[in-house]
Amino acid sequence: MNLSVFASELAVMHDKTAWLFKKGKVPSDYIGDTYHWTPAGTVPCSVQPVSDKTTEEVYGPRVEHMVQLHAAPDAPIADGMGAALSADATEPEYKVISVKHRQTHTYVLLEVIGNGSQSGGT
Repeated sequence: MNLSVFASELAVMHDKTAWLFKKGKVPSDYIGDTYHWTPAGTVPCSVQPVSDKTTEEVYGPRVEHMVQLHAAPDAPIADGMGAALSADATEPEYKVISVKHRQTHTYVLLEVIGNGSQSGGT
């Protein structure tokens, strides 16, 4: 049974846009390398709180700082990438913890980076 025909119907539910970031390595003037985030495009999606029992059991109290993204089945998202839900973001607000590609959609588990306050105290 080919469920991919329903992907276009599910796309109507994508009411947000996620800005994606990749982590790039930059040679350091000192010892080792440093890393910085570079933009990697956008993905239309819907964002929901994490509410399934399995995720709660696996991640425990971390679930309070997580959201789940639903995107198109061919969304170019991978583990370790960053994501932001505000258009003016220069760095990601969330880190991609898990990506599950299905026939009709992609589930992405995101966790807040740092303390969750990316606005610099304003």
